[in-house]
Amino acid sequence: MKGILVILFVFLASCSKYKSDLSSARGNFEYANHLFENKQYDLALEAFRDVKKYSGLGYAAETDLKIADSYFFLRSYEEALYSYERFKEFYPTHKKSDYVNYQIVLCYYNRLPKTSDRDLTLAHNLLETLDLLIKNYPSFEKIEEAKLKRKKIRNMLAQKELGVADFYLKTKNYNSALSRYLVVTKKFQDTNAVPASLLGAGKAH
Repeated sequence: MKGILVILFVFLASCSKYKSDLSSARGNFEYANHLFENKQYDLALEAFRDVKKYSGLGYAAETDLKIADSYFFLRSYEEALYSYERFKEFYPTHKKSDYVNYQIVLCYYNRLPKTSDRDLTLAHNLLETLDLLIKNYPSFEKIEEAKLKRKKIRNMLAQKELGVADFYLKTKNYNSALSRYLVVTKKFQDTNAVPASLLGAGKAH
């Protein structure tokens, strides 16, 4: 109990220096950023919203990005995705555009199902976003991580297609099976599903 009180006292003391300046955009922004840096993302989110009351004072872009980041770290990925997309719309040439696009990738990625037999609609959206990121920001500091994610997603989509083909083969729908196996061998040549697809295509043929 004593330890909790000490932590609470330190936190309140660290916040008190901002309270005298919460009538300004700068004071509100610094306070909100303080909460964010201390991982108080729910409180930071509300504080950044207060900053938005002060329009035209130079904190709009930073505040909008922090709001999106707050949603992200709260694992509210749908809200974060919407906020990042809005940020792109309002600030298309912002210096952190590469970061924003990668965060959009992560919003999709963190919501993906764990196995390829589930609905992979998000994977298609993710792949499109990854392709744009890799094309437009080749010098981004996390571009190699983005490429690894792209490889993983393509393998997942290929396995999905392979699973459908295997089902058709098992139920003796050979024409449909062959068609699906050929999709894998042509569309997903860079994945580990190709050998099994070639074998399946031979059986279906």
